[in-house]
Amino acid sequence: MKNRNWYETVCNTFGKYFFRIPINEKTKKDFLSKLEFCDLKIEPNRIFSASVVLMLIGFVAMILLSFLGYFFYGFLMIIFITGFVIYLLYYPGFLVKYYRIKASSELVLCVFYMAVHLRLVPNLENAVKFASENLTGIVGKDLKRKFWDLEIGKYKSIEDLLHDFVEKWKKENLEFAQSMDVLRTSMLEVDEKREKMLSEAINVLLEGNTERMKNYTTQLKIPLMVITTFGITLPLLMVILFPMMTIFMAETIKPIALILIYNIALPIIVFWLMRRTLSTLPLQFGVIDISKHPDAHPIGKLSARIKGKKINLPLLPISILIGALICALGVYLITLSTEPVSLANLGGGIVILWGVAAAMIFYSFFSYFGNIEIRDEIKKTEKEYGVAIFELGHIMSTGRPMEKSLEILADRIKELEIAKLFKRALSNIKAFGLTLKSALFDEKIGVMKYYPSKLIRSISRIIVESLRKGVSSASKVAINVAEYLKSVHLVEKHIKESLDETTSSMKITLLLLVPIVCGTVVGMATITVMVLFKIVNTLTVVTGLSTAFPALGSQDILGGLVDIKNIMPAEAFLIVVGFYMLEMIFLLSTFLCTLEHGGDPLDKYKLVTQGILFGMVIFTVCVLLIFFIFEGLVGTAWIV
Repeated sequence: MKNRNWYETVCNTFGKYFFRIPINEKTKKDFLSKLEFCDLKIEPNRIFSASVVLMLIGFVAMILLSFLGYFFYGFLMIIFITGFVIYLLYYPGFLVKYYRIKASSELVLCVFYMAVHLRLVPNLENAVKFASENLTGIVGKDLKRKFWDLEIGKYKSIEDLLHDFVEKWKKENLEFAQSMDVLRTSMLEVDEKREKMLSEAINVLLEGNTERMKNYTTQLKIPLMVITTFGITLPLLMVILFPMMTIFMAETIKPIALILIYNIALPIIVFWLMRRTLSTLPLQFGVIDISKHPDAHPIGKLSARIKGKKINLPLLPISILIGALICALGVYLITLSTEPVSLANLGGGIVILWGVAAAMIFYSFFSYFGNIEIRDEIKKTEKEYGVAIFELGHIMSTGRPMEKSLEILADRIKELEIAKLFKRALSNIKAFGLTLKSALFDEKIGVMKYYPSKLIRSISRIIVESLRKGVSSASKVAINVAEYLKSVHLVEKHIKESLDETTSSMKITLLLLVPIVCGTVVGMATITVMVLFKIVNTLTVVTGLSTAFPALGSQDILGGLVDIKNIMPAEAFLIVVGFYMLEMIFLLSTFLCTLEHGGDPLDKYKLVTQGILFGMVIFTVCVLLIFFIFEGLVGTAWIV
C-alpha cells in the first residue's frame, strides 16, 4: 500500500470534513488526469475545499492577531497562507512536470534495454518485458503496470501498449517518442539495417537530451539571478536597517519580525525558487545508492566497533549534544558582560552560532565520511566499465569460453579499478563452481553486493542474458554496450562542461559572498548599536544638568529620541543573521549538488560541511575585524 504524502494528507484533512466546492467538468477532468498521473488519491473537489478552508483559517487568525495588537504578524500569516494555497492548487501540475523531467535518464535506459534485447531477439513484446524487469524508477513502474495490463487483455497488442506508453512520456521528451518510433520501425528491417536503426534510436535520445541540457543551462541565468538577488543579496543589504527600525519604530517593528522574515519566510521563498528551477532540469545524473554495500554505514549513523562488533550510533542526538554544550558556553559568556555592547556579548553570540554550525558540521561530515570513498571507487568502476566490456567482447569474439575470456580480461586490465570486479567473479566461479550469473548476483557471495550501481548491475544482467544465445551473441552485445557507455560518458562530460560557468558563480556566492556580506552587516550593525548607546549615555550625562533643566533631563525626551529598552541586543542580531547565513549555505549546497551530481546525498553533505566550515570562519573574521577596527575609532572619537 502506497504511503500518503503531505499533499494527500492536507487536502483530505481540510477538504473532507467541512464542505465540497463545486467545480466545472473541464477543471475536474484536468485535475483528475494530473492526479492519476502522479498516483495521488484525492478528489479534485477536496483540493479546492481545502484551499477555501485554509484561507478562512488565515483570515480568522489575522483578525484575532489584529485585535490583540499584532496586525503586522497577522498580515505576514495571511501572506504565507495565501502563498501556500496557491502552491496547493498548482502542485499537481508541478508534480506532473517534475515526474516527466525526472524520467529523462530512465527513458534513455528504457530505449537502451529494448534495443539490446531486440539485437538478441527481434521481438517487441520480449524487449518491453526485459526493459520493465530492469528499470526500477517511475518509468519502470509504469511499464510494469502496462505490461501487466497487456497480459490481462486490457491492451489488444504490444503496439497499443507502446502507443499509450509513449503518449504519456513524450510531452517533456519528444526525442523519446522519436526513438521508440525508430525501434518499432526496425522490426520491419533485417540484419545490418536493423542493427543500424537500433543504434540510431539510442543516439537520437542521447543527442536530444544533450541539446536540451545546453538550452537549460542558457536559460538558468535568469532564475539564478533572481535567487541570488532577491533571495540573498537584497535581504542582506536590507537587514542593516533593522537595528534602526527596532529603535525608532519599536512599537511597530519588533525584533521577532526579523526572525520571522529572515529565518522562516525568506528560506522558504528561496527553497521554493530553487525547487521550481530544479523541477525543469532535463537530465538527472545517476545517483549511486551505497546503502546496501557491506562496508558502508547508513547516512545519519556513525559506525563504531565495540568488542569487535560493528554498531551504528545515531548522529542526530550526538550532534545536538555537541551543539548544545557549545551554545551553553556562548550563553555563559553573554552573562559575563555588564555592558549593552561588548566583546563578551559579541563573542558569546559567535560561540552560540558556532554551536549550531558544529552540530550541522558533525552530522554532515560523519554522514559522508567513509561512504564517499566507497562511492568514488564504484564511480571509477562505472567509468572503466565500457573499456572492460569492449575488451571482453573482442576476447569472446575469438570463440573462447566465458571463464577463459574473464581470465584474459582480468590480466589485461589489472591496472584498472574494475579488474577487482572480474577477479572476484572468477574467484567465485573457481571456488564454488558457480555460473557467471550466480557469481555476480548470488545474494550471499555475489560480486554485485560490492557494486550497488544500477548501471553496472543492468549492464551485467544484459551480458548474462546474452550468453544464453551463445558466446558470439554475447560478444556483439558487449561491444554494443561499450559503445553505449562511451556515448553516455560523453553526454555527461558535455553537460558538466555546460554547467561549469553556472556552478562556479554559485560556489563563489556560497563560499564567499554570503559569509562576507553577513559578517559585514553584523559587524556594522553592532557598531551602529554601540554608537547609539554612546549617544544615549552622552545625552544622559549632559542632561545630568536635569536639576537645572528638568524638562531636558526627563525620560520623555530621551524616549522620544530612542527607545533604548527595545533595541535588539547585538548578540541576538548576530545569531539571527548568522542562522540565516547557515540556512542559505545549506540551501545553496543542496541546489548545487542537484545540478552537478543529481542530488547525491554524499556530495550534498560534503558540500554542506565545507560550506558551513568555510563560511563560519569568514563570517567570524569579518565580524571581529570590523568590531576591533571601528570599536577603537568610536572610543577615540568619544574621548575627543
